[in-house]
Amino acid sequence: MKINLLLALLCCVSLWNCTATSTDDNQTAAAYDATPAIIDFDFELLGEINNSNKTVSQINVINKENTQLHQKLKGFEAEVHENEEVLVEDLNFDGYPDIRLMKYLPGTMEIPFYYWLYNPTNRQFERATFLESVLSPSVDTENELLKSSWRKSEKEYGVNYFAYTNDSIQLVKQEVYEYMADDVVHRITKTLVNGTFEKTKEEVVVEEN
Repeated sequence: MKINLLLALLCCVSLWNCTATSTDDNQTAAAYDATPAIIDFDFELLGEINNSNKTVSQINVINKENTQLHQKLKGFEAEVHENEEVLVEDLNFDGYPDIRLMKYLPGTMEIPFYYWLYNPTNRQFERATFLESVLSPSVDTENELLKSSWRKSEKEYGVNYFAYTNDSIQLVKQEVYEYMADDVVHRITKTLVNGTFEKTKEEVVVEEN
């Protein structure tokens, strides 16, 4: 039997932000102080639980300092484990933490996510559907790239590297690994050069554990 449940999963985010907040989905906050302040957010996942799984259809963004509702994130549905949490990290390298939530757990290593980028102008988290092609993501902060891991077969896997171009992303590099023996793999690196992908490196390496 499904039970409606409010799941409060706390993910504290430190944002350089103003003190004003909004409780309406589309309402923008008032003009902020010239002096920035550090604000923490909590995230509440709303949905239904069935056994150990849950369907999340709303995220409430709470101003931790004053416990007021800052924003509601709707228009999605995530089928996840009941202990799943919102993940917080700077996804677009602007200095502000953004958030992502797993869509569902597939039978492969390519895990899809919903993404929301924080907009410091209106102080709202905005859905970034253009990022949803990035599966099993990780962030390369040093080079400002998003990494997407994939596996084609037991012997072949790889990583795609995406760079931001205006309000979108572009595949700029790909690493393909193929097992030769035990932990020894053949790695081919392809890089975007003048609009086409070229093989820029080929080597035999020991796989990192």
